[in-house]
Amino acid sequence: MSNKNLTDDPKDHIAQIKERWEFQYAKEEAAGGLAWGKKSSETARLLGAFLGPADPGEEIVDVGAGYGRDTHAFTKLGYHVHAVDLASNAFERAPTEVKKLVEDGKATFHIGNFSELSKTIFREGQFKGLNCHRVAHLFPTESLVDDFAEAVAWGVADDGKVCISARDKRDYNPDQMEWIDEEKGLARYNDTMEGRKGHIISFWSAKRFEDKFGGKDSDFQIVHCVESEEPESVTNDVATKFTIMHAIRKARAQVQDNSNPQKGPSNIIPLPTGSQAFAGTQLRFPYAAFKFA
Repeated sequence: MSNKNLTDDPKDHIAQIKERWEFQYAKEEAAGGLAWGKKSSETARLLGAFLGPADPGEEIVDVGAGYGRDTHAFTKLGYHVHAVDLASNAFERAPTEVKKLVEDGKATFHIGNFSELSKTIFREGQFKGLNCHRVAHLFPTESLVDDFAEAVAWGVADDGKVCISARDKRDYNPDQMEWIDEEKGLARYNDTMEGRKGHIISFWSAKRFEDKFGGKDSDFQIVHCVESEEPESVTNDVATKFTIMHAIRKARAQVQDNSNPQKGPSNIIPLPTGSQAFAGTQLRFPYAAFKFA
């Protein structure tokens, strides 16, 4: 895997992200396993709990879908899922049951950059929900973040639900990383981890989510932000820490007329164990949830 110095050209950063994850999927395959197993992510479990089962024809987009662990969970709720990933080998690693979803017309896999695909193959307001688990921290420049936020706003339907998670500063490891700009949350991996030398992480926080997605002139009402963690992968069981934002797409007419703005709370709330969520797993969230058969 190359470690070239990057320019400010977003295409360079996207190319590095693509290369990094193609390397990771190949590494996990060589180790004989799926990078995160088959259990759906907590980001997806939160989104599923707020969406509920699909009405006929409703669609979800799963950004950074990988081999489809979250995609598989959402199809059980009746949604047609558009799974998007940069890595050309992501779908190749999908288990048989996920590949069958594509054969049965329950899911569609797209290889490419969601921000670029959003206005070329997707319709405005096409998706009832958007799931994006541990991806946004891979965008090291504000222009890439802005492109992503614009694509999310474009693709999600009025009153659609969005759950996006990204690594936060609790995940900074001084043995593996060095700060590029601590105030902005930009860090770079050193040469201690195979395949990650020079890889840039852009940490998020509840405030950053609110600055980017909330506010009176924004396209979204932020419901809450929560902190969580999970093993980074099956080959690296060290906990990775991240923040999840849950937001609702404001009606487009409301965004155009800001006389009645909405804005959600910016506080981080705890994640107590409790209600059952979809896919038969625990949803660590105190609001009403559901469980499908």
